[in-house]
Amino acid sequence: MFDGFGARFKQIRLEQKLTQTEMGQRLSISVPTVHRVENCEIPSRTDVVLALIEQFGCDPTWLLTGKAGPTSQGIPVVHNLKDQEALGLIQLPEIPRGERAVRVVGDDLMPTIRNGDYVIYIEEALKTGDVVIFENEWDEIRARRYRDVNGSELVAEHTDFPAIKVNGTIKIIGKALAILRCVTL
Repeated sequence: MFDGFGARFKQIRLEQKLTQTEMGQRLSISVPTVHRVENCEIPSRTDVVLALIEQFGCDPTWLLTGKAGPTSQGIPVVHNLKDQEALGLIQLPEIPRGERAVRVVGDDLMPTIRNGDYVIYIEEALKTGDVVIFENEWDEIRARRYRDVNGSELVAEHTDFPAIKVNGTIKIIGKALAILRCVTL
């Protein structure tokens, strides 16, 4: 068995919704080679690593080690604030380096941000009207609009959701920059 490269290779194929045949065609390798790489029967090959970087914009350090590299062009995706280790990288060249992405829960900002969307955020000073990402007392990552009128609060798009006062149980993570919506077809 090898270093987990095969699992990352397969993850890329599945995320791209490609069959083994289609993956082989995209990377100019045979279907048996795709199968052997995914099943960790052969070590990572330079030509395959380079093809993955070229075809899918993968981070080479992540491909080889499973960890985000210091020169990565991607945005680390984190599960929650307690575990800051990146689950993977999202490749978005138009977003500034060093930003992070989180997956939000709840429909507080429907239809702009929906339950399960990934939100790219930046840590910077907030002003009224900014969409912010925050963690509540149940360790949920949510999104709302920031309002600073008679004390800071977070408001939803729907009046069904009451405003939340920013206090010790609420941790503002940052200002939202972009939304990535995952759609199941």
